[in-house]
Amino acid sequence: MHEFREFISEHGLRYDGPLTPGVIHRFPGEQKSRSNRAGWCLLFPDLQGGVVGDFSTGLTAFWRADNTDAEMTPAELERQRQAIQQAIRQRQAEDAERHRVAALEAAEQLKQAKPATNNHPYLRRKGVQAHGIYVSGDSLLIPLRDINGRIQSLQTIQPDGGKRFLRGGKVRGGFYLIGAFDPRGEVLASEGWATGATLREATGKAVAVCFNAGNLLPVCEAIRRRFRHMRITVCADNDRFTPGNPGLVKAREAALAVGGGLLVPEFPPECEGGTDFNDLQAWHRAKGGELCLA
Repeated sequence: MHEFREFISEHGLRYDGPLTPGVIHRFPGEQKSRSNRAGWCLLFPDLQGGVVGDFSTGLTAFWRADNTDAEMTPAELERQRQAIQQAIRQRQAEDAERHRVAALEAAEQLKQAKPATNNHPYLRRKGVQAHGIYVSGDSLLIPLRDINGRIQSLQTIQPDGGKRFLRGGKVRGGFYLIGAFDPRGEVLASEGWATGATLREATGKAVAVCFNAGNLLPVCEAIRRRFRHMRITVCADNDRFTPGNPGLVKAREAALAVGGGLLVPEFPPECEGGTDFNDLQAWHRAKGGELCLA
């Protein structure tokens, strides 16, 4: 078990919980928050092998105990392959059920919610309009839908800006569309909702809010599959204070994958903070102007 834990760590993942043989354990994916469950591992019942994976990166790696130097026979290799495939199918089935239950919960929450107004504290602070999202109590609710319009999950935004996704909900490929798709027109893709609202108000174009940098690519690919001739422009978060600038890297990756454009917020030297188009809009307004993206 100690060797298996080291193997998990060697692949950039961390799991400190119990290792029950034959049971899939879930934990955060690489560089993901504590609530994330993209990482997983399975220690085989004989303790001689196991598999570790990360759905956020596509990792699947097999581990074999170091207590034998013997080469694996063809039969053993086949059993290994079958065990890995079974573990992957089991993990996918568990995820599908969690996603199904969460989608039902998301739909029910939306039924009970009311349309948000522009007076919500978060919207006022961000200087954007509601654009059809919902409110429950003092929390904003933003539905994530797939390319066919089916609800997947919800993002909740508190008045102080705290954000969370519905537990068990599917985020990958889900987005919130501000405006409407024009098959011969253009759609902008953004990370955060306030950034998407800012882009919509500055350009009048349709905006697909993808909620995080890692979701830009699957959303843009889904849009491209549905609309072959639509122009897609990915509007990056300029994570200029984060090593490697992941917002820009992921945005460029998505743009290249779908043959789209790339738009990056450029901040003047005197602007010491800010990373996205909403921040840039706030800076312009503080100077008495408006963001212009014509």
